[in-house]
Amino acid sequence: MMRPLEGLTGKASWVFLLLVLVMPRAHADPQEVEEGEPITIEDATTNDVGELSLQYSGTYTRIPGAGTQALLEQGPTFKLGVFKDVQVSLNPYYGTGSAPGHNSGVVLSDVKVQLNQQTIYIPTLAVDVFYGVPFGAGDKSANYIFRAVASKLLGSSEDSPTLHLNLTDTHLSTPDFGGRKDQLQAVFGGSFLIARNAALVGDVVYGAAEEAGRDAPFVEVGYSRDLPHDWKLEVGVGRQVDGDTWEVFLSIEKEVQIF
Repeated sequence: MMRPLEGLTGKASWVFLLLVLVMPRAHADPQEVEEGEPITIEDATTNDVGELSLQYSGTYTRIPGAGTQALLEQGPTFKLGVFKDVQVSLNPYYGTGSAPGHNSGVVLSDVKVQLNQQTIYIPTLAVDVFYGVPFGAGDKSANYIFRAVASKLLGSSEDSPTLHLNLTDTHLSTPDFGGRKDQLQAVFGGSFLIARNAALVGDVVYGAAEEAGRDAPFVEVGYSRDLPHDWKLEVGVGRQVDGDTWEVFLSIEKEVQIF
């Protein structure tokens, strides 16, 4: 996940809430998608210069069967457009529950660069590079994540349906014994407006698990809606294609223009 408020101090939590309540809003687009907001797929666009996205998001994963396991990963995300087509982000998230990864978290930072504007034949392309510093219980391994992103409008209007492709390599500096050092992931999906202020998103995720032999594709669908008073709500669900694991996504977002 790229996504605890419990990882913030009480004072920092109040500052975060105050910012999203009082600051003026930037332009919002219900078709914009980031990882976990509302599902795994990410688009190739970046925030405008001076545009700050303040988000809280969480992913709940449940693995049924004998000894049912569950994991809730949650946290705030701060994304800022620092230059034209360049966006930086900070995302501390933390996992609780009974599945592997509980009582631990990662402080994830990244730089996303949009490489071009799409043409009739060429999609919008971007690269997104992440570095994650783990904390909490269990074995700890720094994460390096490299992602190539392509997005293509299927019409001449910005409101046209859009296709997205993500290719990701997650590199662990010190994987667990028997674990993969590099975990590859491919995600293909699309988004389209169903109303002026609402969009649907869907994707298929195929990602290599940390342990060989546990790879499993997911099918996901999400809903994004602009709300009154300048809020944006995103929800999504996913189900393992060949298994019983399922997941639920939730994201609340505010976009503000700070310079």
